[in-house]
Amino acid sequence: MTARKIRFRQTGGFAGLVRGCDLDLDALAPTQRAEVDQLIATSGLANTPAAKPQSKGRDLMQYEITIESTAGTIRADLTDLDLDDKTEPLVAFLQKRAGPMPLD
Repeated sequence: MTARKIRFRQTGGFAGLVRGCDLDLDALAPTQRAEVDQLIATSGLANTPAAKPQSKGRDLMQYEITIESTAGTIRADLTDLDLDDKTEPLVAFLQKRAGPMPLD
């Protein structure tokens, strides 16, 4: 699987703000591209076809990650409680690149 694009949205929390980013992975520098590919592989999201949030709670951050690849589209909807040692590094990487987003 070769990832081409990532759409990231972070919503929820106390203020209910929407942050996110859309990354065209083909436009990244080779070192950044290799880092993203490693984070995707380590996250295990490609092995879970439709990851849905396991937990609901007040003021939790919600993360929507959509990865377009040569093998198809992978979508994961996660909350703070769903993050683990595998998925947290990818979310942290995307959060660094996220900015305020308008409501869809």
